[in-house]
Amino acid sequence: MIVVAIIGILAAVGIPQYQNYTARAQAAEGLSLLSGAKTAVAEYVTANGSFPASNSDAGLSDAPTISGQYVTSVAVTKDGDEGVITATFNTGINENIEDKIMMLTASNAGGSVTFECTTTIYESYAPKDCTSVPVTSSATLATSTATVVSTLVPTKLEIAQAALAAAQDSLTVAEAAVTSYMVDNNAAWGIDPDGKPIFVPDWRNGLTSYESHLKAANFRRLLSNYYTSIGNTSKATREHDRFNGYLDTAGTLGAGYRDAVQVAADAAQAVTDAQQTVTDLGG
Repeated sequence: MIVVAIIGILAAVGIPQYQNYTARAQAAEGLSLLSGAKTAVAEYVTANGSFPASNSDAGLSDAPTISGQYVTSVAVTKDGDEGVITATFNTGINENIEDKIMMLTASNAGGSVTFECTTTIYESYAPKDCTSVPVTSSATLATSTATVVSTLVPTKLEIAQAALAAAQDSLTVAEAAVTSYMVDNNAAWGIDPDGKPIFVPDWRNGLTSYESHLKAANFRRLLSNYYTSIGNTSKATREHDRFNGYLDTAGTLGAGYRDAVQVAADAAQAVTDAQQTVTDLGG
């Protein structure tokens, strides 16, 4: 039950946060690719006084070739007196982003080209200054009334830093769960100021068989940590082996503790990986 609770906490805190930043990062790629096409469209209008009707007219490669990890194509079209640039998102990515579209609608305001950004991505995942107009059918996306003056696209470093923050939050939750596991299962011991566990003669009173073995395991774990702290490697190793032996006989409580420790170890590795990514990007 404790393991289920740990997983539930991680799911409630770490996983949704990770999924949210992932969705926003994927949406940001669409806006980044649109921005490149936007420059080409604006230059075409300056030179010709009208909007290009296709990628070729705008001097761009074919729509499917303008793609990324999450965007499958960027297409330039013309709608009456307006130009339209549409990014279509791929399938098999974040469910809040897949199959959605993001559109820049261009207008010629007396020689100055303005762009209005709209998207079928929900507002919580859409880039700043891009109006969310979620649709459930293939109907043409209506344009927004807000003119995009400047677009803030998250950098790779900012995305990596968000991932690191999410990983650190998950690690905090996982470590807290490991710390509280022994207390929650009646296996805690008092600790001397020097770090040595305090043995109590009647420590088994009121405990089930599995709880007794778990508490014995925890005593050996704490004793191993103490010997490690004073540099007695041989005794630390011996007590650690005893810890594992008792843990093996603690049934579901022993298995639950190992699961909690593994969750924390995985979370710690996720932090290490995320930190390395930030470092590699110059953070």
